[in-house]
Amino acid sequence: MQLSSFTAKGYQFKNYTDCTEEENKQILRWRNDEAIRKWMTNDKLIAAEEHSLFVKRLKNDEERAYFAVFCHDQYIASIYLTDIKDERGERGIYVVPDYQGKGVTQHIEIAFLKYIRLKGIRQVIAKVKSDNEKSVRYHIKMGYKEQSRDNEYIHYILDTEMITNVNRGRLSENPDFG
Repeated sequence: MQLSSFTAKGYQFKNYTDCTEEENKQILRWRNDEAIRKWMTNDKLIAAEEHSLFVKRLKNDEERAYFAVFCHDQYIASIYLTDIKDERGERGIYVVPDYQGKGVTQHIEIAFLKYIRLKGIRQVIAKVKSDNEKSVRYHIKMGYKEQSRDNEYIHYILDTEMITNVNRGRLSENPDFG
């Protein structure tokens, strides 16, 4: 499934394959930041050449879509869907530290979930490191249901139809970063 760049709720979701070289450098710089990568499945540093090849391979990949999220032309987050098949995919997200704790993650995720629901995705899987207490609380708040856990991860699932029930009416169209 090819997922295109889109705009929603004051955010520009730009498919990595549509990003400029400079934008991809920003993505890589933040992805390699210790505060972000320590929570990732692959927490190793990624070289520029490796990232460039990854983005090139995404152009023909029907099972993965990665988006850089911009607000007011500022890169603030990445969100992605992998293992896309049978109306299901695994979602990952990170927000640049300067924008954390301001409701940005929830705004971005709700807009993204509404978009992918329109594209036929009915369920989203999320894998969270069990010691990432902030992310565990977030997923529970968003309505994700725990499916299983192992020594390292908690595995969640969310029906994208449920997203319309999350904090209805409390999300503004334009987030305030002040």
